[in-house]
Amino acid sequence: MQDESKKVIVSEIVSPEILGEISFLNGSPRTATVSAKTDVEIFILSYEKAKQEISDIPTWFRMVLLAFTNRMKSCDAKIKEYDQKVKQLEVEVAKLKAS
Repeated sequence: MQDESKKVIVSEIVSPEILGEISFLNGSPRTATVSAKTDVEIFILSYEKAKQEISDIPTWFRMVLLAFTNRMKSCDAKIKEYDQKVKQLEVEVAKLKAS
């Protein structure tokens, strides 16, 4: 069983929004787990099929999309790094208060 207190709601989406766009655009592993609050309909598009569709887009624009998704992945990594630092500081503050 997963600890509910460790779950963080990053965003909520509504139709017709999409999710998984970073993985969709560059084939990278997902960066989050998604849970639905209601019944949903999904459409799964494989990376290989996406590559076929994207091949019609001009090369310069594909490069823009790739740069954008790479920056988003970098931001996600930084958020995780800073989250760990905040947790460490919270532990240190709790120790100081206890002493």
